[in-house]
Amino acid sequence: MTSKIQDNYPPEDFFQASDELVNIQKNCLKLLDSAIEAQFSGTDRILADLEQGIKVLKAFNHKKLKREEHKDHVYARRN
Repeated sequence: MTSKIQDNYPPEDFFQASDELVNIQKNCLKLLDSAIEAQFSGTDRILADLEQGIKVLKAFNHKKLKREEHKDHVYARRN
C-alpha cells in the first residue's frame, strides 16, 4: 500500500496522506457499525469527516498531478 500512496501523493504530504487514509478507514468502519446497529444519529458527522478526508486527499493528489504535468512540460520544452 505504501507504494500506491507514494505514487499518488507528493512526498512531503506522505505522512499526512497516510493519516487521512487511516481516518477515512476508521470513519468507514464507524459508518458501517452505525448501519449495523441502526443508530443513524451520528452518521451526519461521520459523513462530514469522510468528505473532509476525501477533499484533503484530492488536494494532495491534484498537487502531485500538477507537479508531474509541469515537470513533463519542462522536459518536453528542453527536447
